[in-house]
Amino acid sequence: MWRVHRGALRLLVSRELSAADKLLWLMSWACLGTARRVRWRPAARLLEKCVTGSAYVRRYGLRSHAASPRTSASVAIEATLVTRAMGGLGDFLMMTPGLRALKARRANRPVVLAIPGRFFSLFDGNDDVELADIDSDFDPGAYSEWFNLTDCPAARVESRTAPAVKANRIELFARGLDFAGFRLKALDRRPRYTVSDAELKWRDQFFSDHGLHGAFVVGVQARTDEAYRDVPHMRQIVEALAQHAVVLVFGSVLPAGARHLGVIEVQGLALRPAAVLCPRQWLRRTGGARFGVLSSRRGLGPAVCRPVWPH
Repeated sequence: MWRVHRGALRLLVSRELSAADKLLWLMSWACLGTARRVRWRPAARLLEKCVTGSAYVRRYGLRSHAASPRTSASVAIEATLVTRAMGGLGDFLMMTPGLRALKARRANRPVVLAIPGRFFSLFDGNDDVELADIDSDFDPGAYSEWFNLTDCPAARVESRTAPAVKANRIELFARGLDFAGFRLKALDRRPRYTVSDAELKWRDQFFSDHGLHGAFVVGVQARTDEAYRDVPHMRQIVEALAQHAVVLVFGSVLPAGARHLGVIEVQGLALRPAAVLCPRQWLRRTGGARFGVLSSRRGLGPAVCRPVWPH
């Protein structure tokens, strides 16, 4: 900012910046300049934290109101809109408890969830939300209420508290949907995923064809969508696991045409057939054909060996 405005004086008298932004710049300039001169490292770190803390407060406030309410004159669609432009399967599953509670609080109007279309099948049978493609042309300002989870509430907390992150993403996404206090404590933290009878039948047939009934099965995700997050030596990890269990690999880790005792590679499956292959211990019946996925981060049931969180 100093270089753009060609000096501190021009920056401070500029009409392009608000008074709050000018105050934030002055605080950053003073704190960082002092931190570079302070020889006692703890004091320097405290000054640096003052800078990052003031920038956070400037951006989000002391307590960010997650929703953006609309005036009655500007509302064209009486619905609550929740947007999330990025993320993976885990993030969307971690959002489902908060979405379910939000629907219960907004019983008089629908909750519209705008996400990338490739994740729509994850919400098949989930009547808590109506889906919209976030890549389509729509106006968030036309809705009576808007929660923007693309500005990720979980990432904000995790970046502040890393590496000692104590809050789980179920709770953090619920906070992003304006749940706090007793409402947050009363939240049912079980992610929601609905499995159809046809999918259960197909899963049972797959287990029968591969002799998996009664076996201890470990599921492994071979790769992620982003190559830089992949774990090296995945083949060796899978072969070591195969000495103690049957390993169901979603993807390919063995050389073409090669086989390994106790390793079954599953390739080319769509999202829902792959999800329903999870061993039955990973799923808990919640009535009818509905299942709640047990979160391995809470230590419930066998862990899913995933490159990002190989617990």
